[in-house]
Amino acid sequence: MNEDLNRLRVTMEQMERLLLALNDLKENVLPKDPGLFATMAEGPLEDLERLRKEVQETPTLDDVYAILNRRHSSGKHDQAERHNEHQP
Repeated sequence: MNEDLNRLRVTMEQMERLLLALNDLKENVLPKDPGLFATMAEGPLEDLERLRKEVQETPTLDDVYAILNRRHSSGKHDQAERHNEHQP
């Protein structure tokens, strides 16, 4: 779970940097040369789309709770019992 959260944090940071770069292009290149802006923005926009898909594939808390609920409802109580083995 921590690995997923760390991966999500890194992905969001990458997206933020891409958005800042696109904003800079929008302010400095677009007014002077829209064609150049379109060419220069193409790569960052593709990267943003790829990263957006990665974020959408990240399990949400609802997904985690659904998995836990299925395990709880499965009648397999040995998982909870095994956890209790390590309790003082």
